[in-house]
Amino acid sequence: MSYKFTDNNSISFLFMPNVQGQNDARSFRGSEFNFAATEIVIGADQTYEEKQQLIYQVQSTNYLPKSKVRIDLNASYTDGQMNVLDFREVIYYSDTVSGLTQFSSNSSLPRRFRFMDEDLFDARLGIEFPLMDGRAPAQADVRRCVPLEPTRELAGTVHRARGCRDGPHHLA
Repeated sequence: MSYKFTDNNSISFLFMPNVQGQNDARSFRGSEFNFAATEIVIGADQTYEEKQQLIYQVQSTNYLPKSKVRIDLNASYTDGQMNVLDFREVIYYSDTVSGLTQFSSNSSLPRRFRFMDEDLFDARLGIEFPLMDGRAPAQADVRRCVPLEPTRELAGTVHRARGCRDGPHHLA
């Protein structure tokens, strides 16, 4: 959205949202180095991740004809989040000879939740003015960029389901 007050003064606002979600799944089957040749490892992972980035920008351009001063202001604020709302990982073992499929007694089924929030602010002020009176072509351009320290918050939790108290939890 832009508004031109006069030929010498204008202001514009811009909003750019970017929101996306992604669901990934992976399964695997293989062997581990320390296990017997008949024992295989089976697993599945599932992840849901969402990202959101909201960008707000403002620009103001002003010209003062009497003093021949040009003032430009640009500012941008970004509000970003990335959340892994549910990361599930299931690993269990199967013996190809006995047909027994089980979680090991010390294995857990973790579900991880991670959250990140990051905010950024950036501003620039430009002032252009003539150095001498009259028709001198020389001008000074003073610009200052002010990036503020980004704020970042990270948080996460892990929930685990353990096997039975009396030994392995049998699936088959």
